[in-house]
Amino acid sequence: MHLRETSIAGRTQITRLLNHLQDLECPLVLSFDQADCCRAGILAINPDNDYVLLEGIPLPQNRKLPVPQQQVEVRAQFHGEEARFTSQIIEAADLAGKALLRIELPEVIKYRQRRAHFRVPVEYKTPISVTLIHEEKGSLFGTLEDISLGGVAVRVGVDPNDEKPTAELCLIQLTGGEVFHSELQISNVRPISEEEVRIGARFLQPTDAQQRKLERFIRRLERELLQKRTD
Repeated sequence: MHLRETSIAGRTQITRLLNHLQDLECPLVLSFDQADCCRAGILAINPDNDYVLLEGIPLPQNRKLPVPQQQVEVRAQFHGEEARFTSQIIEAADLAGKALLRIELPEVIKYRQRRAHFRVPVEYKTPISVTLIHEEKGSLFGTLEDISLGGVAVRVGVDPNDEKPTAELCLIQLTGGEVFHSELQISNVRPISEEEVRIGARFLQPTDAQQRKLERFIRRLERELLQKRTD
C-alpha cells in the first residue's frame, strides 16, 4: 500500500509525535553508520532543553560508547506508519552494559502513513471534555490533548501517586454538539504535574458511524492548524 509522506516541523508538533511513540512503547532503530544498527526506547522528551533521552542500547564487550556530536539516523515503524529523522549525540553513559543516550531534539521528522490523518493537537480555547469509563472502577474526567483515527491522549486531574488509571470506554464531547464514543485500551500513563497525568490510549474498533464522526472532527482540526500556519 502506498505511504503518504509529510514533514513535521515545529517543536510542539515534533514533541507530540515523539510522545505518541513513547505512549506506544515503540522502539527506535538507530543507525550510526550503514552497518551499525541497534534499538532504543524513549525514556524522556525535553523540548525546553531540546533533547530526547534514549535507553536500552546493548554494549558488547568491545563496543565503545557513541561520542558527542556523532550523527545518528533514527527510524520508527508503528501501526502502518513510519517516522525518520537525523540527530546528533549530546552525551552517552554506560549503565550496566547498556547505553543511555541524550540526543538533540530533531528540527524535522519525515512522517509516512497509510491513512490520511495522523495524530493532531487540540488547541481550542474551550477545552474538549473526555470521560473515561471503567465498569467497576467508575469514571475519570479530563480534557482532550491530541487525537487520531487510532487513538487519543487525555489530560486527567488525578494524584500521580494513586493507583494507575484504567478505562474500557471513552466519550468525547466533540464540537458542534456531537459525541464520539469507542471502547479503548490504555497504552501509557505518564505524570505531567503533581495533580495531573497524561493518558495515551488506542481506540478498539469503533463503529462505522463513529469512525465517520471522528474523521470529520479530525479534518476540522487539520484545517484549523493549517490556517494558523498560514496566517
